[in-house]
Amino acid sequence: MIKRLVAALIAGAAGLAIAIFAADTAREQKLQQAIDLMESKGDLGKAIPMFEDVARSSDRGLAARALLHLGQAQERQGADKARATYERIVKEFSSQTDSVAAAQQRLSALGGSRLSSRTSSRFLCDKCGDDEADFTPDGRLMVFTDWHNNDLAIRDMSTGVVRRLFAKPAASNDDDSYPETPVFSPDLKQVAYLWYRKDHAELRIMSAEPGGKPRILLNTPEITYYELAGWFPDGKSILVFLDRTDKTSELSRVSISDGTITRLKSLEGRRFSRAFVTSDGKYIVYSASAVNPKQPLRGSDPWPVDQHIWVLAADGSSDAEIVKTSGINRNPVWTPDGKHVLFVSDRNGKFDLWSVEVQNGKARGAASLIRPDVGNINPLGIHGGLYYYENRQQGTEFINIVDAKNPNAKPLESFVGAGPAWSPDGKSIAFKRRHPGGGQNDCDLVVHSLETGEERVYPTSLGLTGNGAPIWFHDSASVATGLHDSGGPGGAYRIDLKTGEWAKLPITGGGPPALSSDDRTLYNRRNADNMPVRLMSNDMVTGQERQIFVVPGMGRIQGPSLALSPDGKTLALAWMDRFPTKDTRLHIGTVSVDGSNFREVLARTDTQVGGNSIAWSKDGRSIFFNQEQPEVGNATHWSIMRVPADGSAAASVLGPGPSNSGWFDLSPDGSRFVIAESQGRQSEVWALDNVLAAIK
Repeated sequence: MIKRLVAALIAGAAGLAIAIFAADTAREQKLQQAIDLMESKGDLGKAIPMFEDVARSSDRGLAARALLHLGQAQERQGADKARATYERIVKEFSSQTDSVAAAQQRLSALGGSRLSSRTSSRFLCDKCGDDEADFTPDGRLMVFTDWHNNDLAIRDMSTGVVRRLFAKPAASNDDDSYPETPVFSPDLKQVAYLWYRKDHAELRIMSAEPGGKPRILLNTPEITYYELAGWFPDGKSILVFLDRTDKTSELSRVSISDGTITRLKSLEGRRFSRAFVTSDGKYIVYSASAVNPKQPLRGSDPWPVDQHIWVLAADGSSDAEIVKTSGINRNPVWTPDGKHVLFVSDRNGKFDLWSVEVQNGKARGAASLIRPDVGNINPLGIHGGLYYYENRQQGTEFINIVDAKNPNAKPLESFVGAGPAWSPDGKSIAFKRRHPGGGQNDCDLVVHSLETGEERVYPTSLGLTGNGAPIWFHDSASVATGLHDSGGPGGAYRIDLKTGEWAKLPITGGGPPALSSDDRTLYNRRNADNMPVRLMSNDMVTGQERQIFVVPGMGRIQGPSLALSPDGKTLALAWMDRFPTKDTRLHIGTVSVDGSNFREVLARTDTQVGGNSIAWSKDGRSIFFNQEQPEVGNATHWSIMRVPADGSAAASVLGPGPSNSGWFDLSPDGSRFVIAESQGRQSEVWALDNVLAAIK
């Protein structure tokens, strides 16, 4: 084993010497001489002092490599000195990723570190990938989706250099397509990935070098969704999660040669997270909801509160539940030797990193805590002895009130929250604020008084609300919003702001909706799996629902957002239309509440998205909406736009607006806008040191 590792280190040193001009040429030569003395002649007495001298070099990479070889020499004399040398590399040379990874491997083989078995976090980069990225086994290269170009790219983690693979030909007319979940092949020569086109996904393979021609492996209408879990070690097949048209899920093996699908395990209607294959290809670890629900969970449905972990034989012959503890147990990862599974669990009330030993596909003993309070991280595998993961920093959400005549001026008032809606009497703003300890879309309903600045939270045991804007009833004494909860009733509710009582409403449909002036009818949309998208009216008393309008469009419709005119007779709607062979386009239209008199007042010819929030001017002559603006450098920004309600003129820019996931509203007197701003969530890639040494 030592000879193989030394040979690998020699090869790695040679590669580094080619890539980076050594600043200490004399010591570089001495290092090679010392390696020769140790390996060819076995003369440790002469080699060790030479390694120690080279380790004093000002060239950090050279010094770290010398210490690695010194540790190898010391292992032949006794483990204690070698362990101390490897610990020195970990402590003092954190920027030398390859050397640290090799030192961690040796520490693990020697039984861990005397310094501490505790892990330490190492920040690698931000905005450089996401939880669907993949790494080479040594952790030096990362393949990811470059969302700026809707392309695949490979990043050198040591230099930060990024090269695009050009998965989409430059002359392609399929401009709204994009790749996701790329994974390296075992020989690192190919990348498998998903390619989303219009309303379906394809499983593709292409070279890991720029400009390679993609090959479509699967393009099957019976499969509505894929998630790539990785290649099998023989390079002949890929492990994938599949969703079928009957809304069942499964773990399957897809042949690289002809795309043949072999089902390994049906998950029925359960939700799942990423799976990993052992390095010998014998077992698969995955996490999924503990209980099969009565109705399959999909899309924006909340995750179940109980998620367990299983080990599946690669031929599908056995499936053992290795983590059965209640709560969230997810994102399992194999150690390189296939003897342990690391996973994230909230069994202690917060997300910790745990390990469980596995033998012959079954758990052996109880799970042990590896690192407390890691957060709800997304693992990217163990590479070079380090546990790689993506950590999404929660974005900052705040609400600004600005002068409608001068929205670029300093805000009149600001507070933390999202999804604002102005009360009809102009005295309050109802909005959403993140629930402590909740997920990205788990929020509480809050009402902010503009007269006193006081706020009141309206909690309920029925569940949590999302971050969308609530709807005011016209007496300004109650609001409506939806709830989501995996074990609760969900649905829409009316909240009495005086008593705090939540009463269920007999309505269904999607938002953001609009409420009639008599509080009797709610107008919303219904997005079916197939087109078209319909506008519906819901009777708030009887629950009766009827279709009033079909949103025009030739392709996939996103939205629409709705707002009711001041006289209560006309709906304004904003929607995105994906044409079969062209880009996504924003549309603004009006239609009478009975579905007649439809007029398209704006149809953008550019590809800037928007329209998530829409409002009428006080006099009913203008419609306000938000839209993404052309990039300045590499940064995008959003603006509130105004267009005449009769379509008689082009849209104009008023001032800064919310992002596409945010909301704005206009005060009843038309003097002020309330705007939800967001700095967004930031994706960071990190690594944990000492993970293998910490496993008991």
